[in-house]
Amino acid sequence: MKFKMTAVILSACFLLNAAGCNNKQKEETTVSKGRYVEEEIKFYDYSGNVGELYVQDGKISFLDSHANKTYTLNDKKTAFNASPISSSDKLEEKTLITGSAVSPNGTIFLQYSEYDENGMTNSKDQRYAVISKDGQFQKITFDNTDRLPSFVYGNNGTLYGIGYDGILYELNISSKKFVKLCDFGSANMEYKLDRAGDLIIAAAPGEILFYDCKNRTAVDTPQAIADFWDSNIAANSAFDFCDGEENSFYIACKSGLFRYVMNGALVEQLIDEYSCRLGDPTYSVSSVICDGDSFIISCGEGSFFRYYYDPEAINEITSTLKVYSLEKSDTLSQIISQYKIKYPTVRVEHEIGMRSGMTYEDAVKNLTAAVLSGNAPDIIMLDGLDIDNLKENNMLLDLSKCEDKWNPNNSLLDDIAKWNDENGLYSVACRFRIPAVGAESDELKTIKSLKDFADKVEEYRKKYNDPYPITFFDSPESTIKCGLIHEGSEIISNGSVDKDKLEELFDSCSRIWNNCQYGEKDGWMLIGLSSQSDVDDEYTFATRLTTVLPDEHTLAIGTINTFEMDLNLATSIDTTSVPCDAEVKYGIRDNDRTFIPNCNLGIIQSGHNNDDAVNFIAEALDAENQKIHHNDGFPVNTDTLKWFYNKNKNSDNNFYGFGAVSFDEGNNIDMNVEWMTDEEVKEFDSYIRDLDTPVIMDMVTKNIIIDSGAKCISGSMSPSEAADEVVRQLELKMKE
Repeated sequence: MKFKMTAVILSACFLLNAAGCNNKQKEETTVSKGRYVEEEIKFYDYSGNVGELYVQDGKISFLDSHANKTYTLNDKKTAFNASPISSSDKLEEKTLITGSAVSPNGTIFLQYSEYDENGMTNSKDQRYAVISKDGQFQKITFDNTDRLPSFVYGNNGTLYGIGYDGILYELNISSKKFVKLCDFGSANMEYKLDRAGDLIIAAAPGEILFYDCKNRTAVDTPQAIADFWDSNIAANSAFDFCDGEENSFYIACKSGLFRYVMNGALVEQLIDEYSCRLGDPTYSVSSVICDGDSFIISCGEGSFFRYYYDPEAINEITSTLKVYSLEKSDTLSQIISQYKIKYPTVRVEHEIGMRSGMTYEDAVKNLTAAVLSGNAPDIIMLDGLDIDNLKENNMLLDLSKCEDKWNPNNSLLDDIAKWNDENGLYSVACRFRIPAVGAESDELKTIKSLKDFADKVEEYRKKYNDPYPITFFDSPESTIKCGLIHEGSEIISNGSVDKDKLEELFDSCSRIWNNCQYGEKDGWMLIGLSSQSDVDDEYTFATRLTTVLPDEHTLAIGTINTFEMDLNLATSIDTTSVPCDAEVKYGIRDNDRTFIPNCNLGIIQSGHNNDDAVNFIAEALDAENQKIHHNDGFPVNTDTLKWFYNKNKNSDNNFYGFGAVSFDEGNNIDMNVEWMTDEEVKEFDSYIRDLDTPVIMDMVTKNIIIDSGAKCISGSMSPSEAADEVVRQLELKMKE
């Protein structure tokens, strides 16, 4: 779905054509040495959540919360050795360690829960114990049994813990009491505790606080660290920190590894996000610890990395690759991370155009200024930009001239990856999503458009008249966005707008929003039904589908984005514990061939480093790199797709069980989420090879439609008035 719009700013940029893909200009640099080197520590015995890293007897260790084992890093720092927790025979057999800390003298403190006969634990019934360095085991009964998210021992041997209510406690072992020290004043936060000299640090996304152990009082957060925290540790960010030398502490997060000396004016970056796996969204920081001359970082579920400074490692920067995107993208971050591992002497500079609240217009002005001043980016992620305008003004390189370099094996889904190949190839897509609908099988046959879906929502609301949701959207805006995914290719095509179909879209979305949401009868509330990690609301499908399984009057709509969460759930409906008549179909219309190309990459003609830019696209499309982090779409490399397809041959990949309960709690369904069968693989692969209709729109056009659509849903405009407003605004933009 492409709409040609000429922007005033970009139309001023008439750039010289490049002769091919070879205008690389190397920087004049001298050979230098010395940089941090990353090594992966192999870990094969993972069986539960990795606890906080700590040092005991000079060795890096951690506790496995499920297996009740201690893991210790060997002397070569290449692997972890396992041993039972001291006196673990005195812990109950079915125990979940929910918190731990190790004192400077080697005492282990444990917070744990016991599983009941249904395999559940009670967060309101926590147990406690300490194990001395010589193995003496002692259970403790505190007067408070609520679970605390984090603990730490101070340098003086005092044990501290923090609650979800932001209250910092001293856990007095002898008196068996939680002694309140201070109230940081924030509720419902999962804090992490650590120490920096005589200070205790309590941190959560968006907040970092300090407590002075010596003076027993909270102290002000230094401005430098407060600013850093606001910029780097946002909501849902994974991070950790650890004690350093000379009143300092270290921070590991997606932005890299940092050091801060208390009351200093600067947070020092030791490793940037693209020089290591920290910037790769495949990994999320769990714990970090300073080990003399190196750092050990655990990520996610069982991945470990060691970082150490190697004075002999070549640190010569041979060239700079400038990467541009309007917004932050996990897939792009992952590509940059993988590229840096392969090309460590190329400096990668990633500019996010709409950073710090900048508008689209501001971002385009800045991009234009950079191009006109000879400082253009080399790689540009085109998602949200007016690709036709860039192409018409000769700003993008024709990638077909160097396809042998970025597609050497001809292993791509051509109709998808090279969707923009009319009169040259000016972008390639790295991922793609598939629109999908789910409902009871007989009902699904009647849904062949968004209008049909809206009719069904309206019918269900009248028929069932209960307080439960039929489907769910976070906002009117996300309802319009979802509608555009399914109907956008019908509304805008060949540079023109079909006003009648746009009016129908607004009417359908209004009826969906006003009838599908939950009521507030009998105090019923449903919050965040459609939330799914790493997936925006309009693309969410799996969570909506899970409501269709036990509830006959619910519907699912969105996009299928990945094998693990979406597709395997859809193909596992036949494993439900009780008969379920739900079905899923790709697309909304009969013979639907639409898809959403994602992470569309192009090369700016006037960039100074086309050679490295071509290598970057080659890495983005590489079969191995395409296996990583695909929650925002399926891979376009057919070799990678085969790798996913072959997983179904291994029963070990039938990876989890799932339970769904109807809204009235009268219907329970269990199912096994399994990898596809050979027949399902054949069907899916045949379907995606026929996809030929991209659904893509620049941000200006999309926002005009969304804004008018939201007004229609609110009732301030009729569908006809909203459609007229869109046409009027788009015509004004074209005249500009």
